[in-house]
Amino acid sequence: MTSCPLSGLFLYGTLLATLAVSRPTFPPPHLKHDMLLTVRDTPLQNVTGLPPKSIDTPNTLFSTLSIISSAIADRQANTNEVVSAYASVLSAIKPAPNLSTIEGIRALVQKEFSKPSTSLIESAASLLLQGLDLGNIKDIVLKRDGGIDSTDNANTRDPPTVIYPKATSTDPPYSISESQLRSAIYIPSTFQYGAGSKQPIILVPGTAIPGGTTYANNFAKLLAGTSFADPLWLNIPGFTLGDIQVSAEYVAYAIHYISGISGGKPIGVVTWSQGSLDMQWAMKYWPSTRALVSDHIATSGDYHGTKLAHILCPGFPTLACDPSILQQTYSSNFITKLRSSGGDSAYVPTTTIYSASDEVIQPQIDPFASSFLNDARGVGVTNTQVQSVCAGRPAGGFYSHGGVLYNPLAWALTVDALTHDGPGKVERINLGSVCGTAAANGLTAGDVLVTEGAAIIGATNALLYLPKVGSEPGFMPYAA
Repeated sequence: MTSCPLSGLFLYGTLLATLAVSRPTFPPPHLKHDMLLTVRDTPLQNVTGLPPKSIDTPNTLFSTLSIISSAIADRQANTNEVVSAYASVLSAIKPAPNLSTIEGIRALVQKEFSKPSTSLIESAASLLLQGLDLGNIKDIVLKRDGGIDSTDNANTRDPPTVIYPKATSTDPPYSISESQLRSAIYIPSTFQYGAGSKQPIILVPGTAIPGGTTYANNFAKLLAGTSFADPLWLNIPGFTLGDIQVSAEYVAYAIHYISGISGGKPIGVVTWSQGSLDMQWAMKYWPSTRALVSDHIATSGDYHGTKLAHILCPGFPTLACDPSILQQTYSSNFITKLRSSGGDSAYVPTTTIYSASDEVIQPQIDPFASSFLNDARGVGVTNTQVQSVCAGRPAGGFYSHGGVLYNPLAWALTVDALTHDGPGKVERINLGSVCGTAAANGLTAGDVLVTEGAAIIGATNALLYLPKVGSEPGFMPYAA
């Protein structure tokens, strides 16, 4: 497909940052429709049967979604009824013919996410309507925790040393039980526990999407096919929508646990989106983790938060929001605390990779990119915007927030980082070959479809998460 000119991406990023200044009302005026009722006037049992048998127009879709959103915001609804109603809405959607090429999928995503948006749930549902079909979407919505996304995993091996309630005296104690922390770690049956030559790689998910769904069709698949990496992942309860301070505990514990049961091998960590904040918070406040990690690869991170948080919480502050989304607003209390006292610099060798056309995290334009991380400690950091390196080539075109996970330059830098000391470096990569493709070698159109389609699942989880809050969580005692 034709790549997006770099100048256009700059204008796009500027537009998004400008739009983020004013907070929209919800539902937006253009979504007014005959079906737009409030839960106060319509019992939810009637809402459950509301969707027509077939949804094939944007107006019908958005109006129906508005009713479900109102049900959650009004806090008058039974959670199971809301989930059932929402699942019925999505299952009634009659998508356009499914997309079969990487170019077609990316063109659709670019078309949708290039439009100004006031709600990620509307954008995600619109993608579904236009052909980004994940199969039985109703089953996906109703069964949101299981299989590769399970938070209840039986990890019976014990590390050789005590790591709970804390590994060393320099760390704060964990605030949640060890069984919860350990159960969130999904270890595939192929994992070698340090017995072979492969390095354990922990994959940390972002906001609203569990680790299995996030990585199965990109990094988990690619890493498992190498001779040097042994991937596993975290499925943080609540889809990482709760307090980021708590999510960071899962990361800190997983680093100690996997290192312990893998014979003390150095750990590599790959993060996406909010996972980069989880990792940075863990590195800052659980300093014992730093010596166990040889590499951190951060994709689509938001170390400075985002000016587009409102699209994940339409109507805020009139309507409440999910805790971790509030914490990720640009220069929030959480972000300010994280970046203080050197928290804006890496603690371990770090490779950060991001897209200027990210529809969720902005700004992502150098030198003010939210993904940009400093290197005051001299551990080694590289910051790479894919459009800057592969300008005018397929790998430098439009890449969404999730699209970085299949970007060929992102994968090449990951391989380079894991096979060399220090962070991944562009200078060691064959850019003529890497920039010439739109997806990493080894990934199919089906993989790209599922990776981009995860936005639908994430928007669903963010919409249905409870309890919603009106302000950021307070700081834990160790950070106060």
